[in-house]
Amino acid sequence: LTTPVFLTDDVKGEWMRTLFGRLDRIYDRCGSLCQDLNEPNGIESHSTLLDTSEGGFTRRIEIKDMKRQCPHIIHMDEMDTGDATFPTEIPDKLMPYYTLHGQIKFGKWRKHFAQKYMGEAKELIWTKELIQKQTDDARVGNLGGTYGKGVSSDVRQALAKSQDLLRNATVLVIGSEKPWLEATLLSLGVAHVTTLEYSALTSQHPQITT
Repeated sequence: LTTPVFLTDDVKGEWMRTLFGRLDRIYDRCGSLCQDLNEPNGIESHSTLLDTSEGGFTRRIEIKDMKRQCPHIIHMDEMDTGDATFPTEIPDKLMPYYTLHGQIKFGKWRKHFAQKYMGEAKELIWTKELIQKQTDDARVGNLGGTYGKGVSSDVRQALAKSQDLLRNATVLVIGSEKPWLEATLLSLGVAHVTTLEYSALTSQHPQITT
């Protein structure tokens, strides 16, 4: 790395210097993709807008060059480094990179999640009755899920636009402790869901494999 972007002389504290050092190595490996994306309006030069859902709920973007550059980044040790010392607020210096200079909307969540899986993954059991109840709740807009009824309903409405593709399909869900998304998919006619998750999951529902 020729010139550090994050780990500059004004960065103080062991945690911050360690994190920013990792970010510099990732940023350097990412190359022009990350550098251009983090310029004002830079996302437009590396993306193709595929569709925008009604009301602006979803803006789906296809990033050019991602298949070529991302594998070089994903395999870096820095990408999967465990760190439980993160702050509750995003450092000001990193905010432009989280939001791509304001191109992505940012809002604070009401909770601070200090969850980590470093050899301490817990075991979860999804009973048939639990899945059936959540599936029924999803159909009538009463599924609380992980993020509340409003988000659960918004996600189902977005997925329902592709219900013809989902019906009788097999779907992979990555990252799931509560089966709200799995239940949502079943409520839309998905034939089978496979869930990939750090935790040790046991599904007792015949349409869900973990």
